[in-house]
Amino acid sequence: MMANDTNQAEILSAGGTSLIGASVVCVGRVTADEDMIIRGGFQGTLKLGGRRLRIETGARVESDVEAGSVFIAGSLSGTVRAMGTVILTRDAIMKGDIVAAKVTIQEGAQFRGGIKILTG
Repeated sequence: MMANDTNQAEILSAGGTSLIGASVVCVGRVTADEDMIIRGGFQGTLKLGGRRLRIETGARVESDVEAGSVFIAGSLSGTVRAMGTVILTRDAIMKGDIVAAKVTIQEGAQFRGGIKILTG
């Protein structure tokens, strides 16, 4: 996967999962009906419907996120809205609000923001 600059990047899609690689920085808006894994950088807006977003260790995301579930092991600045679960691992760094049905914050995670739990 190669990127000429931060405005042009190739996003691979295989088996219903899109991947933004560790050396790629994307800027813009993504709307998808498949799972997404971010290993690099992303700035903008992510709308994944009921799908899963995984922000891996070392990834840097500045985005408002809408997804079915969100797993954060990297850095995220923005608001997260999830119909299911949001998990912040011990390596996660998050600044922003979470609106979700369930939230798990592991010991060691850095979180600054508010949490609103959705009720059925």
